[in-house]
Amino acid sequence: SSTSTIPADQSSSGKNVEMGIHAVAFSLVGLVVLLGTIGLLGVRTGVVSVTEGGYTMDVLRAVVTRPGLATPFFVEVRTDDGSALPEIVTLELDADYLGIFDLNGLQPPPPTTFNGDSSTWWPFEVPPGQRSLRVDMDARLEPAVQWARRGSVTLHSDGESVATAEFTTWVMP
Repeated sequence: SSTSTIPADQSSSGKNVEMGIHAVAFSLVGLVVLLGTIGLLGVRTGVVSVTEGGYTMDVLRAVVTRPGLATPFFVEVRTDDGSALPEIVTLELDADYLGIFDLNGLQPPPPTTFNGDSSTWWPFEVPPGQRSLRVDMDARLEPAVQWARRGSVTLHSDGESVATAEFTTWVMP
């Protein structure tokens, strides 16, 4: 038989809607590719600095990251007047925040650690005469982590709480 399978007369408004949907979808895919190319969908970091009690503490952490990515985190402590740090410097970290990481290593490693109900304590032995301490954490974000996570680091010196840095890391899908 000679029956055609071509639609009789498709309206031009139907074609326009279909072309508009294709254009929007193509633009969205292009936007995602562009954002990824210029680095806006990857890890972005920021530093929180706190100066109190004669010390300055800088905490570099991810402002935005995604699950499964290597995510930088370091803490640097130094004296404001250039004098030597005490023999023991202790960092108290929010345990819930640390829980979002798959920790691969800590440099330098603390000689001991203590995990409390809501905090993890890292005491560091500082060689005589040292004016700064930098602790680098090699970690990636756990794959199941989503949304925002708040965290904090508190500096303790000579048994006293000296300074606290608070921050938020946003986790994108």
